[in-house]
Amino acid sequence: MSFSGTDTSSTSERDDGDGLHYQVALVLVLECQRPTARGLRVPLDAGAQLRIGRGDARELSSRDAVLELRVPDRKMSAQHAEFQRRGDQLVLLDVGSTNGTHVNRRRWSEPVTLQDGDVVQIGHTFFIVQARAMPPSARGLDAALETQGFATLEPGLAARFSRLARIAQTPLPVLLLGGTGTGKELLARAVHQRSGRKGPFVAVNCGALAPSLIESQLFGHVRGAFSGADRDQPGLVRTAHTGTLFLDEIGELRGDAQATLLRVLQEGEVLAVGATQPVRVDLRLVSATLKPVDAQDADDNFRRDLYARLAGFVFTLPPLAQRREDLGNIIATLLERSAMRHTYAISLRPAVADLFLRYGWPLNIRELEQVLAAASALADDGIVRPEHLPDALRQLTSNTDSSPPKSSPSDFPEPERALRAEVIRQLREHGGNVTATARAMGKARQQLQRWMRRFEIDPTRLEDLD
Repeated sequence: MSFSGTDTSSTSERDDGDGLHYQVALVLVLECQRPTARGLRVPLDAGAQLRIGRGDARELSSRDAVLELRVPDRKMSAQHAEFQRRGDQLVLLDVGSTNGTHVNRRRWSEPVTLQDGDVVQIGHTFFIVQARAMPPSARGLDAALETQGFATLEPGLAARFSRLARIAQTPLPVLLLGGTGTGKELLARAVHQRSGRKGPFVAVNCGALAPSLIESQLFGHVRGAFSGADRDQPGLVRTAHTGTLFLDEIGELRGDAQATLLRVLQEGEVLAVGATQPVRVDLRLVSATLKPVDAQDADDNFRRDLYARLAGFVFTLPPLAQRREDLGNIIATLLERSAMRHTYAISLRPAVADLFLRYGWPLNIRELEQVLAAASALADDGIVRPEHLPDALRQLTSNTDSSPPKSSPSDFPEPERALRAEVIRQLREHGGNVTATARAMGKARQQLQRWMRRFEIDPTRLEDLD
């Protein structure tokens, strides 16, 4: 039996009795010799065995209830390593490989129990362990959504992408939140593609609109409306008729333009500057901003009634540092986009992949794109080495400051936020005693410890948690 695709989406989960499911999976993030090969997620059921070794092509198969993953990695032994799911634990064994097996940059020859987020290097291929409690809706994406731009190997984000994909097929406006460079415009294009609308995708950076011409640029004008208006112009809103209008940095839109946009959304018509009769317009609106513009957080310059119209469905894109499993897929997309600029295939040194996985990426995907572009240009032989990277990456050390930023409570789905709060409350009530807390919650001590690792709860520093 063979598997294909980027997520095998098996039933490798156990119900913890609280609405969450404990999932264990191994994610192939990046092949250094083939960085355009994309990632692969392999769920592991209780009692499962996964053997990894070199092959002529990437292939995941099952034989006698044992999974076998072959990777065309020249530095990987034919029989290199084995992963065993023992209850809720995932154990890694090196089976006598030539180049060894590394976990978090340390070489292991003895069996080692892995934790959620551990980075495993086998040959020149990097894997990440997923072992966490997830809401039951956290499943893999189907192939159709992957090709439309909703691609991720992180189950929680996949569940959220699936909901957004369903919303995309309705006329509901979508508001995208997220830091600079997180891919909001790419996701807006994916929403447009999924919507099936026949018109164009029109992207507008509201912060770049000329203040004196903003209404004319957005809503159009008629000839003679003002000095220099020598012809009729439909404006960007009407250009998006029967398609999707993407308003990036919507929080930068001036107040007078906000009022006109509100009328467009309420009435479905546009009145061009200098015109006396409005024109009907049919469009889907997707907007984006770096920070929330809702009633609580918005300053006095943003209309709350406009926010109510924009926020039919609000979706927050996580930063790249919290999407390490997707790093290989994103790298593949960026390299493929620039493939015509190179006459040779690009490969990465393992040290480069290690730095990529440890770096915090403060400017997210946009920063990764620039780093790859510069490194590819500097790599005369097509091999990207650490010396081709900017100082911010090359200066990383193995200390904790170089690790990706820890998750905050708001990063978790609602069921997990509630569970995290309850675990902290119970630990505080029992003075940080794990055994007593587990007994009070009616859970095994090992289960409580898994939650503490997942939610990054230190029982000795409960006063610092919110």
